[in-house]
Amino acid sequence: MSSPNGLLRVFYYSLCVHHGKQMTVAKAQVIGENMTRPTTPRIVPDEAYEAFYASNGFRLEDHSIMMCRRGSQTHGTDNEHSDEDYFGVVVPPVERLIGLSQFDNWKYPEEKELDVNIFSFRKYVGLLIKNNPTVLETLWLRRIDYCNSGTKNAFRVVMQNRGMFSSLRAYHAFSGYAYDQLKRMTKGGTNARMGAKRKAIVAKYGYDTKNASHLLRLYRMGIEFVETGELTVYRPDRAELLAVKNGEWTLEAVKTEAEILHERMRSAKETSPLPKQPDIPAIEKLLVGITWDYMKQHDNFS
Repeated sequence: MSSPNGLLRVFYYSLCVHHGKQMTVAKAQVIGENMTRPTTPRIVPDEAYEAFYASNGFRLEDHSIMMCRRGSQTHGTDNEHSDEDYFGVVVPPVERLIGLSQFDNWKYPEEKELDVNIFSFRKYVGLLIKNNPTVLETLWLRRIDYCNSGTKNAFRVVMQNRGMFSSLRAYHAFSGYAYDQLKRMTKGGTNARMGAKRKAIVAKYGYDTKNASHLLRLYRMGIEFVETGELTVYRPDRAELLAVKNGEWTLEAVKTEAEILHERMRSAKETSPLPKQPDIPAIEKLLVGITWDYMKQHDNFS
C-alpha cells in the first residue's frame, strides 16, 4: 500500500470562497502532507469552525483530510430553494481516536441554514464500505468541488484507491435510498421535519418535487455505477432533474419513470462487473496506514 508520505503531486485545487456560490480555481503544489494554506476565506464561515471547536475540543482546520461541497451544488441541480451543503473528514487527535471520548461525527446546529457534516475517517470508511450513496459520491466529485484549505494528500491516496470500495452493495444502497425518497414523496402533505422551504414546495406543487428529483437521480446514478463501477456526480441529465425539481413533471410522471428505472436497476445487477463485496483487507490496510501516518505527523506520536 502506498503511503501518503513523500508523495509529490501537482493538483488544481479550488480555493473555495464562501460568498454566494462563487468559486475561483488556483494552481496549488502539494508536497507530501504539507499544503500551502490559502489566503482566501475558508470553505465555511468562521462561526462553523468555532462551533466545531467548542463541541469537540480540537480544530477542524488542523485535523481535516478532506472538505468539499456536496448535494445539489455538486449535482448541478441547485436552484433558489437550495441550501449550501458541506462535508468533511477528519483524523481526530489520538485521545479522541482511541480514548474514552471518541469522535465519530458532528453536524452544524439544525437551526442554521448552512448544512455542515463532519465525519471521522474511520466512520467515513465504514460508510464507503456500505456504498452509502451520499458518502460514496465524495470520491467522484469534480476537482472544483474540493477545497484546498481542508483537503490533504492523505485523501488523494483514498481517491486513487477508490475502486477497492466498489461492490454490489451499491445496488441495495442506491435502490434503498431511492425507495425511501419514493415513500416520502407519495405520502403527500408535510411533516415536522420539513423546513419552511420544503413545506412551501409541497404547498405549491402538491408533492415534494425535491424528493422526486432525488429519487430519479439516485436511481440513475445507481444504474450507472452498477453497470460501470463509476459515478458521474455532476449530472449530464441535470436539466431534466431541475425540471422535476421545479415542478414541471406531474407526480404520476415521476412515479412511472421511477418504476422504469427500478426495473433497469434490477437488470443492471444481473450483468454488473462489480464484485459482490468490497476489498475489506485492502481497505483496512488503507485506513490503518493513513491514520498511523497522520498521528505520527500531527500528534508527535511515534
